[in-house]
Amino acid sequence: MNPKFKPIWDVIQKDYETKVKHFHAYPKKVNHILVGDSMVAYYKPTIDIHKQGIAGDTTEGLMKRLDAIHMWQPHRVFIHIGTNDIVFTNDVDETIVSRIQRIVDALSMYDVYVILPLPIDPSYFEIQEQPRTSKRVFELKEVMKNNISNAKIINMYDAFLCGETLCKSLHIDGLHLNQQGYDIYERLIKVYL
Repeated sequence: MNPKFKPIWDVIQKDYETKVKHFHAYPKKVNHILVGDSMVAYYKPTIDIHKQGIAGDTTEGLMKRLDAIHMWQPHRVFIHIGTNDIVFTNDVDETIVSRIQRIVDALSMYDVYVILPLPIDPSYFEIQEQPRTSKRVFELKEVMKNNISNAKIINMYDAFLCGETLCKSLHIDGLHLNQQGYDIYERLIKVYL
């Protein structure tokens, strides 16, 4: 991990523990659950879907909290995870996708949907020297699309693309969606409910 990201990682780990405790404290049976990183954490659903998102989470973090998903006994599980691995784990795409496949396999008793990464606009990033580039996110999306099995793949990438990057009208910081972006995100998830 780039030393520039260590302070961010430390904050993420503290938040991770708090959120996982919360997920365990209030289980109830739900029809649909959306799990993942900040893309999920910042989403405010208006549809029947429960969310378990943690900003900065990685595939490793999601693997450690699978029991919190099982406690909620969902019919469908939507997974949106992977791009933070590019920043925090330094793993190659095949390793990231291998962990996502293990997550899918561990949730095989449910209908599982994997949301592929969305495009980014790296010109907005405060830390410019990071490995999460448009090219790298696109490559991860392609490896996921071609190698994940036993799950339905939701490819929203083109719906958010303007030229080669995330549409400026749909994000707040080059990565995270604004309300207009989340309206599209929700509409594309709703198709599968």
